[in-house]
Amino acid sequence: MNQYDDKAFEGLVENILEETWEFSPFTATFMGIHKYDHLLDQVDKETRKAYLVKQHSQLALLDAFKYGGNINSDNLLDLEILQCNLKTRIATEEMFNRFERDPSLYPNMAIFACFILVLREFLPIEERCRALISRLREIPRFLTEAEENLMPAETIPSIWLDMAREMTISGQKYFAELVIPDVPAIAHLKDEVGAASALALKAFDDYLQFLNEKLSRKPQGSFAAGREYFDFLLSNYHLLPYTSEELETIGLEYIEKTSDEMRRLA
Repeated sequence: MNQYDDKAFEGLVENILEETWEFSPFTATFMGIHKYDHLLDQVDKETRKAYLVKQHSQLALLDAFKYGGNINSDNLLDLEILQCNLKTRIATEEMFNRFERDPSLYPNMAIFACFILVLREFLPIEERCRALISRLREIPRFLTEAEENLMPAETIPSIWLDMAREMTISGQKYFAELVIPDVPAIAHLKDEVGAASALALKAFDDYLQFLNEKLSRKPQGSFAAGREYFDFLLSNYHLLPYTSEELETIGLEYIEKTSDEMRRLA
């Protein structure tokens, strides 16, 4: 009996998805998985490194099903999609590494991880409110990890720093004015939400100070993906049969054709 059959493959997929959601509660909530709504991502270097190792192991297991397994065509298609997704996440961490270069990433995640709990009515309001309180309390830890990730960076792209300032200022306003719906079911949680919001607001105040006093002193860097990473995305994320040079050539040809047509019609 082949150990790499459809049932084993489907079990592996479930494990990969569960590990994805566990690593990123932020992602889980947006994907409609709510068992991690009370958590906020661990973004420290050691956690990310451990998850990277785990993703490499997941890829190796998928290869075993691809080259030595006996799975149906639907599962084989799912395997190809999952492989592309994993390869892209690995390359993004190893080659682009926004966690250690992009200060705008963190306030954006912190704000929307809380905002979605207020905006979407996917659970009873008391459950969402308790999850919100928990996430608000996680923000100081989350932004501390952000500072630890960013501080060793040799350069910081100026546009990302500007975006980080704008997003952080928006976060200050959001958490200063955060109120929960005035309904009896959560009236008893109002003070807890206020206290947790105050913690989040203080963390955003400290993060803005970090941006202005420390990151702003670093030399400006480039946010460009670079040819190697861009070519990787073309083939593994967008699934296109072109290199960046070939894509540029195609684009220039169409620009020339369009320009000729415009001149002809002028």
